[in-house]
Amino acid sequence: MMIELIKRLSEAYGPAGAEDQIREILQQALATVDCEIHTDALGNLIVQKPGTDPSAKPVVITVNMDEAGLMVIDVDEQGFLRVGPVGSSNPHKWIGQRVMFSDGAIGVVAGDSLKDEKERTFAHLHIDIGISGNRAANGEIPQPIPSPSIGDVAVLHLPWMSLQNQVWIGKALDNRAGCAAVLHVLQTLPTLAFPVCAVFSAQHRVGTRGIKPALYSLDPRVGMGVGCVSANDAPGVKCATVALGQGPAIVVMERNLIVNKELRMHMATLADAQSIPYQWAIAHERVSDAGTMAATRTGVPAGGISIPVRHHETGSEMMHQADFAHAVQLLKAWLLSL
Repeated sequence: MMIELIKRLSEAYGPAGAEDQIREILQQALATVDCEIHTDALGNLIVQKPGTDPSAKPVVITVNMDEAGLMVIDVDEQGFLRVGPVGSSNPHKWIGQRVMFSDGAIGVVAGDSLKDEKERTFAHLHIDIGISGNRAANGEIPQPIPSPSIGDVAVLHLPWMSLQNQVWIGKALDNRAGCAAVLHVLQTLPTLAFPVCAVFSAQHRVGTRGIKPALYSLDPRVGMGVGCVSANDAPGVKCATVALGQGPAIVVMERNLIVNKELRMHMATLADAQSIPYQWAIAHERVSDAGTMAATRTGVPAGGISIPVRHHETGSEMMHQADFAHAVQLLKAWLLSL
């Protein structure tokens, strides 16, 4: 059941600002959970499980729904689509990838010829949707072929796969697997004294825009971000700090967050007590919703649980099923300990 949900979430279309399909899948899965659900003006899906103490401030879990995309910024005379990034930072990873628009149009990302690949930026990419140059120039684009226009966004279009060694491969596992983990906790968590609120955030990849107003309205007493971290246990890496299959990573530091030592050591103690394997994550370049939460109102103690992923920000992100399961276990243990 959970594996099928992760497959659906991975393969669904949902760039920043257009997370509708992800919200719909999550809402369907939450139908049997005793909770209040609403979507705010920015597209955040806010789910609250009530507590027994009506005066208690909520504990908030944040997890983003969106994925990186390419926005059409121009259509040239030959029918090729010039693009700009929507929450992506590496143009090289897009070359040769199959992509899909919200209306089902499929294309392939190609790169202009350059003498030096180091000079490549998103300005040197285009999407080819298979239209003959002469026919496009003459306005003879066949009607059965959808024609994306300026402002439309394409995302990676590859199938999710489960390998024989309990490893998953798919696009957008960061952070659709995180969404599934939080959802599973909501489905199995008993009623606690305090409300538990999960924010499935929108527009995370364009500056954590979605989470800011959602957190301001919730005023949490403590929070936890759930996400993914790049596993660097690859050939040639002399100092691998995060490995696939070795457990979730407890966040120490991110670009916009230094986790309180007491909080992260509490999580490590919980993991040790329940024999949950774990690692430590220091991600200098990652900007997280948890970091935004920490700076909300007068400040909120916030931590993070990250699931290791290889081949980050590609159509073949790789995740170990055990890391996912242990992340769920650790998040639930933390909530029950409060």
